[in-house]
Amino acid sequence: MAVESVEAGVSRRPAPRVRRLDAPLRAVPVSWRIFLIVALNAVAMLALGGLVWGGAAVMEAEWEAVRQIEENDRLFTAVDSDVSRMQSLVHRYLHGPTEELLTEIGRRRESLIGRLQATRVPDPAMTEDIAQLTAAARRFFAGFDALREIITRTRRSYDIAVLKTGGEMAGLYAILDTAARDRNHLVLPALGKSREAFAEGLLAANAFYLTADADAGRRAERAFDAIGRSIPVMRDLATDDLQRSALDALGERGDLLLRGIAQLRAGAEEQARLVGKEIDGGQRAMAQIIDRLAAYGRQRDAEAQRRFDAVVRDVGWGIGIIGIGFLALSAAASWAIGQSIRRPLRDLMEAMGAIAGGDYGRPVHGTTVRDEIGAMARSVAVFKENAVVKRRMEQEREAQERRWRTMLETSPVGISIASAALQTRLYSNPKYDELFGITDHDDALDQDVGDSFVDTADIRRILAQFEEHGEVSGVEVRRRRLDGTEWWCLIDIRAIDWGGDPAYIVWHYDVTFRREAEEELRAAKDRAEQTLAELRAAQQSLIQAEKMASLGALVAGIAHEINTPVGITVTAASLLADETLRTAERFRAGALRKSDFQNYIEMAEEASQRILTNADRAAGLIQSFKQVAVDQTRDDRRVFELGQYAREVLTSLGPRLRQRGIAVTLDCPEPVEVDGYPGPVAQVLTNFVMNALMHGFPPDTPGRIDIRVRHLPDDTVELVFGDDGQGIPADVLPRIFDPFFTTNRSGGGTGLGLNIVYNLVQQKLRGQITVDSAPGRGTIFTLRFPRVL
Repeated sequence: MAVESVEAGVSRRPAPRVRRLDAPLRAVPVSWRIFLIVALNAVAMLALGGLVWGGAAVMEAEWEAVRQIEENDRLFTAVDSDVSRMQSLVHRYLHGPTEELLTEIGRRRESLIGRLQATRVPDPAMTEDIAQLTAAARRFFAGFDALREIITRTRRSYDIAVLKTGGEMAGLYAILDTAARDRNHLVLPALGKSREAFAEGLLAANAFYLTADADAGRRAERAFDAIGRSIPVMRDLATDDLQRSALDALGERGDLLLRGIAQLRAGAEEQARLVGKEIDGGQRAMAQIIDRLAAYGRQRDAEAQRRFDAVVRDVGWGIGIIGIGFLALSAAASWAIGQSIRRPLRDLMEAMGAIAGGDYGRPVHGTTVRDEIGAMARSVAVFKENAVVKRRMEQEREAQERRWRTMLETSPVGISIASAALQTRLYSNPKYDELFGITDHDDALDQDVGDSFVDTADIRRILAQFEEHGEVSGVEVRRRRLDGTEWWCLIDIRAIDWGGDPAYIVWHYDVTFRREAEEELRAAKDRAEQTLAELRAAQQSLIQAEKMASLGALVAGIAHEINTPVGITVTAASLLADETLRTAERFRAGALRKSDFQNYIEMAEEASQRILTNADRAAGLIQSFKQVAVDQTRDDRRVFELGQYAREVLTSLGPRLRQRGIAVTLDCPEPVEVDGYPGPVAQVLTNFVMNALMHGFPPDTPGRIDIRVRHLPDDTVELVFGDDGQGIPADVLPRIFDPFFTTNRSGGGTGLGLNIVYNLVQQKLRGQITVDSAPGRGTIFTLRFPRVL
C-alpha cells in the first residue's frame, strides 16, 4: 500500500522543464562535452610545449655548467676535509704510533692522490691550482715518511739507551746496596744519592720520551751527569774489587744514558721541525690553494646561476602570458559544460539522498532527457521503486534478528558460530569475547579457529567425536587468549544452518579454576624438591668461588715475595758471568795477575753465596705456596704442623698486610700436629685476614693482628684470631655468620666470607667458633676442633 501511494505521488507531479541555458549542451552527449575541454587543453599544451622546448636547450647548457661547478666545489670540500683528517691522523700517530693508524694514513694517502690526479677542470687557472695542490700533498706525505723514520729511530734509541741500560743499572745498584749494607760501609750515603739521581733521571727520561718536554730532557741530563760525577767518589770509598767493578760498570752505563738522552733530544727537535714545517705547514698551504679554488668556483657558479635565472625568467613570462589566455578560454568553456553536468547531477544526488534517508515522496527530475544523465535519472526512479519493497522486507527480517540476537548477547555462556567449511568464526557473543580476552569484537571474527587451541590435536579429537556422534558434549581442552594466556575450556557443539551453509554453534564454559587447583597440588611437591636441589648446588658453587678468591690472594702475595730473591739471583749471576769472562780473557792473554785472580775468587764466593741464599729463599717460598695452593684446591687428608702451616699461609698474605701497615704475630709455643684437612684451615685463616682488612681496619690506618695456637688437654686444638680494629657493633654481631650479610656492600663485600668460615668449621673441621667484639676494642674469633678428625 505504501509503494502504491509513493508511485501515485510521483506520477501526479509534473517533471520540471530543462533550463534554457543548458538546453543546447544537454543535446550533446556528456562524453563529447568532456572531449571539447580536452581539445582546448591540448591546444594550450602544444603552445606551451613549443615555448618550453625553445628554452630547454639554453637552460640545459647553463644547468650543466652550474652542476659541473658545484661538483668541483664538493670535490674541493671533500679534499679539504681529507687533508684535515690526514693532519689529525699524523698527530695521533706522532703521540701513539700503531699499525692501524699507519694503515689508515696509507689508505687515505692513495685515495687523496688518486682523487687529485683524476680531477679534470676546463679552466686553465684551476688546472694549475690543482697541480700545485697535488704537489703540496706529495710534500705533506714525504714529510710524514721522514717523520715516521725519526719516530722509529727515536724509539730504537729509547729502548736500547734508556730502558735496557736503566734495567742493568738497577741491578748494579741492588748489588752495591746489598754489599754495602752487609758491611755497614761508608759508601752508603754517596750510593743513596747516586741512586736517587738515577731514579730522578730515569723518570725525567721517560717523561721526555713521552711528552718531548725540554725541561724533562734537561733534568735527565743533569741527573745522569750527577751519577757520572759520583762514581769516582764512591770508587775511592769502595773496599773490594767487586764494588769497584760494579761502580765501573755503573759509570759506563751512565755514559750510555747521557748519549741516549742527547739522541732523544736531537730526534725531538727534528720531529718538531718536520711537524711544524712539513705537516702543519703543508696542510696550511693546501688549505690556501683549496680556498682559492673554492672562491674561483663560487664566482663562476654565481655567473652561471645569473645566466640560468635569466633564461628561466624569460621562459616563465612566455608561459604565463600564453597560459593565462588559454586558461581564461578553457575556464569559460569548462564552466558552461560543468553547469550542464553539475546541475542535473546535483538533482540526482539530492533525489538519491532522499531515498537513502527514507523520503520516497521526492520526485526524480530529468527522466525525459535523452543524454546519459537522463538515463541515470530513469535508473534512479526504478531504484526508488525497488527500495520501497526492499525496505518493508528488511524491517520484518530485522525484527526477527533482534529477538534472536538478544538471546545470544545476554547468555552467561560464551557462544560462537563457526563455518563448517572454512573453520572461521561467523559470530561470537560478549561472554565469548570476555573468555578469550578480546577487546575489539572484529578480532574475534578475524581470528582462525585453530589459533585459539593450545594443542592442535584437540581439534582433530573434537572433529572425530562430532563425526561419530553428530555432536560434542563435555570435552575439556586448553585454549589460548589473544594475549597468549591459557585457560581450560569445557566445550559443547551442535550443528546448525547459517545463511544456507553448514555451521557449528559452540558453547564455552570456563573450568580453569578447577583444573589449576588440581595441577597446583601436583606441582607443589615438584617445585619444593627442585628448590632444595638448587639451594644445595648454589651452596657448593659459593664455597668453590670463595676458595678460588682466596687462592687468588695467595698467588698475588707469593708472586710479590718471590720477585725480590729471584731478581737478586739473576743480577748476581749476571755479574759473576761478566767477571768470569773478563778473567778468562786476561788468562788467555797472559795478563792475569795473582791479585786479579784473588779478587775474582772473592767476588765469585760472594756472588755464589748470594745466588744460593736467594735461590733457597725463593725455593722455600715456592714450596710453601705449592703446599698451601694444593690444600686450597683439594680436600686431601694429611698430618700437618698447625703453627708452621699458619705461618706459611700468613707469608702468602704478607704483601697485603704490609701494604695496609698491619703487623702480625703468631704465638705457637709448641708444635701442634693435626691429622685432618689443611685446606679448610687455610681457607678459614685467609677469610679471617681478608675480613679484618675489609671491615676491621679503616683505610690508611695501621693495626695489629695476634694469632695464638694451643693444644688443649682434651686433645682438641684452639686457634684464636684477634685484631685491634674498630670492632663490631652490638646490633650487627649476631648476624655476622648469616649468608649474604655485609656492612660493606659498596666496597665489594659479598657477605659470604664468615658464612663459609662457619660452615667449614661446623661441617669439615667438626668444631665450634665463637666471636667476642665491641666497638673500639677489636674483634676476637676463637676456633676449637679435634686434633684428629
